[in-house]
Amino acid sequence: MASQPTMQMPSRLRNLLGLTAAIVLVLGLLGSWIGLREVLPTASFTDLLGQYVQLFKFDWQKPDQYDGDIPTTLALAQVLLPVSALALIGLYGVQSLARWASQQARNRVIVVGNGVAAETIAEHLSQPSAFGRKVFRVDSGDQQTLLDNGVRHARAVVVCGDDVNDASRNVTVAGTAFAANRRSDFTAHVLVGDPGLALALQARRLVQADDGNRRLRVSNVDELAARRHLADAPIPRHTTPHLLVVGGTTFGREIIVEFARQRAEREPEDQPTGRPVVTLVAANAAEVVQEIDDRWPFVRHVLQIRPVTQPLHQAMLEMPQRPYRSYFCDDDEVQAIRDALTAATRWEPERDSVVVRTSGLTARSDAFAKLFDDLGGALVTVSRYHAAAEAVLQSVRHPQAHLEEFARAIHKGYLDEARRRRRPVGSAPNLVPWEQLAPELQASNIEQAKDFGRRLAVIHCTVAPRTRLAVPFFFRPGEVETLAREEHQKWRDSNRNVRPWEELAPEMRAISRAIVVETPLRYDRILERQGLQIVRLASAPAPQVASSITFTSDQIERMAQKVHEEFLAFEQAHGKQLYDPASPAMKPWAELDETFREANRAQVRDIPAKLELLELQLVPADSGQSVDFDEDMVEMLARYEHERWMAERMASGLTYGPVRTETTHPALVPWLYLSEEVQDKDRSAVRTIPAVVAAAGFALRRAVATPPAVVAPRADEDTTLILPR
Repeated sequence: MASQPTMQMPSRLRNLLGLTAAIVLVLGLLGSWIGLREVLPTASFTDLLGQYVQLFKFDWQKPDQYDGDIPTTLALAQVLLPVSALALIGLYGVQSLARWASQQARNRVIVVGNGVAAETIAEHLSQPSAFGRKVFRVDSGDQQTLLDNGVRHARAVVVCGDDVNDASRNVTVAGTAFAANRRSDFTAHVLVGDPGLALALQARRLVQADDGNRRLRVSNVDELAARRHLADAPIPRHTTPHLLVVGGTTFGREIIVEFARQRAEREPEDQPTGRPVVTLVAANAAEVVQEIDDRWPFVRHVLQIRPVTQPLHQAMLEMPQRPYRSYFCDDDEVQAIRDALTAATRWEPERDSVVVRTSGLTARSDAFAKLFDDLGGALVTVSRYHAAAEAVLQSVRHPQAHLEEFARAIHKGYLDEARRRRRPVGSAPNLVPWEQLAPELQASNIEQAKDFGRRLAVIHCTVAPRTRLAVPFFFRPGEVETLAREEHQKWRDSNRNVRPWEELAPEMRAISRAIVVETPLRYDRILERQGLQIVRLASAPAPQVASSITFTSDQIERMAQKVHEEFLAFEQAHGKQLYDPASPAMKPWAELDETFREANRAQVRDIPAKLELLELQLVPADSGQSVDFDEDMVEMLARYEHERWMAERMASGLTYGPVRTETTHPALVPWLYLSEEVQDKDRSAVRTIPAVVAAAGFALRRAVATPPAVVAPRADEDTTLILPR
């Protein structure tokens, strides 16, 4: 069991008794001095000190040379001095010594909280196989309590809270522990009940560098429980199972998302055909599916989620066969058990195929396990707080586990990108799975993960929970140059033999810019699986740079006409007709309103900015060169084009409206609120750039020759660049 802080006397009573004992001690000292001078009038100061020692030892005896009666003051002092001294030692000395010893104890873990979470986590961490360290649980997380229980030298502090109201207190307690602790490898864990707040705090920590090896971790217990469960009991590979999730709770949602992560992170050769079906039975099933679609859009490409709002018994009647695994996630544990029993009577469940999420129950609930054993040993109980304790254990045992997880994702994204460009795994030392990667390349990926926040700060970006309201990340003119210069200077700071940016050959600058362009796109895909995204800060916009490409008015006019032709071709290919009354732009150029003509010209004038982002140059059309756009770059520039178009339209006085009128437009919304059809219009506008510039007698070429692969100058980083074809 976790150690509890010893019962202490109330400080007011202790101080009152201490004051009384001190007064008695002072009176005893005065009385003994008067009495000793009377008994030994000629004694030296040293002799008197010896007599005082005897008084404190209850061992004082009248000197032989004194024949009179012992003075009353001395007789009283003979009792009062040792008693008052012992009282003071008992009140303050022993407690101070114990407090000092407690504060100096190393490797202990302090669990703060007075609920089921704190009790369960402290008990789990106290098991002999866990830490081999002392575990203390305290109700209060104030500074003095933490100091009294040894926070200065503690290995870790776990701050528990079960609901939203505990979040601010938990963060404050963690901050207090962080400030008081003196270890270089300290870890503070904050458990936050609200999943949205937990995700927001995780985003803030992701871009905030740890203080050396001192770490602050923010988690939601349901998220930890879902991850731990599916790590211990993964769905077998090469299968397309059907899962049943009952209950639209945080745990149920996290099971769906974590299952999707496992599927998405598998190697292509391990991916079965088809998407697994997940049936979500809950009154709020539609809202949960919408939330998953908004925050984790990758899930829709991996799973088929079928929301069912009917009662469980009706939903089960419509299922033709037993699910591979069923999860019962109601926050009411009694209801979850009822649902599990209902499912067990409907089907003949296989072993470990019925999973119940618990809070108050332990993971070894013998009564329920015995009941389900009679039905085939189907029950698995997932204790959310045991999972949180396991996360603490793993964090203490493997301090860089979170960075390694991010680094693995970075490397996996790099391998996926190589496959898309038809570079086989194993064809280069850095094109191998993480487990086979050389230690120095693994360390390089971890350093990249550590440096993630700094790179975003350079272009005034950060990380936040994914939402449709936020503008998806894309580079703006000037940002690629800014970040490329910053990265080069960082490299130069560690190697003074490297030339300054201004002295680099154009080809080397282009390589640096191309690396910079790829990196955030890869990171954004990684963050999507965590429900996060790169977002811009409102302050300090990125610098704008003047383009080296200019067009004449005649070239702009010819290209604007080509833009409109391509627009008409796209719309007609998707079923629209010329002169469609619902779309005033569906007219030939000669009949087009001047407002739409000017919009096409504005799109042409912005082409140089797009070309600079892509590291492309304009050359005469008869040069025989051509460039195919990479789809990732098409996606980024389509987002950019939509934001440019929105700014232009709103500057002209147009506002959002669900129906298109002379003053409103339904597409004046963030990118993720657009339908796929409208998004495709922007993608088409990007893909047609080569045809548009050809109308003015130009072709495109890359700013640097395109080798099969270009290795970045830093030999200690896994940043091999695969340039777009």
